[in-house]
Amino acid sequence: MAELTGYRHSSYWHLYHPAQRPKRLVSQTALTVAGSLQDNPKGWRQYSEHLARELAESDKNKRRYVGFAQGWAIGSDAFKAATISKYAPAGSARAWTLPGAEQMRASQWELHLQKALSAIGRSVAEARLAPKSELWKLALATWMRDAARPKNSWLSDRLVLAHPCVLSRNLTRYRCLHQHSDPTWARLRSTFAT
Repeated sequence: MAELTGYRHSSYWHLYHPAQRPKRLVSQTALTVAGSLQDNPKGWRQYSEHLARELAESDKNKRRYVGFAQGWAIGSDAFKAATISKYAPAGSARAWTLPGAEQMRASQWELHLQKALSAIGRSVAEARLAPKSELWKLALATWMRDAARPKNSWLSDRLVLAHPCVLSRNLTRYRCLHQHSDPTWARLRSTFAT
């Protein structure tokens, strides 16, 4: 464990350097889980001993730690969102694992969706209650497909639209029949024109 104290790209390093901890890093969480340890040199030493014991146990019982290997990050949704916004370049979904990349993309889609909903004066709750073929919902989904490229399955689920295959047909029909005269589309286009 001693070599980890020198590895700067770890939350463990920040345990020993409290003045340099990012605000979103709450070391007390790990210390509490390890046995309600104090955030001081004695508690850090006890935490190090705890991790050494856990590491020894993990060799004996690997199945106990399978859950730690799931996903790309361990933490709250707020922590993951902060990490994504800080480290994921705009339009990129680079991550260490496929679930992480999916979560980053979904987070970016959600940001686009919230901006678009705000621009048209609507909410997710309204979208979820409105009929599946409501024109403003189709305008929103069309704009989302062009601007953020979300999966149809994500759009269908988030906005309560038709099945993803049916959604593709509905969006094509919307583009052909309604897009040119739809005030919602015009508002989205003018709001986000580059």
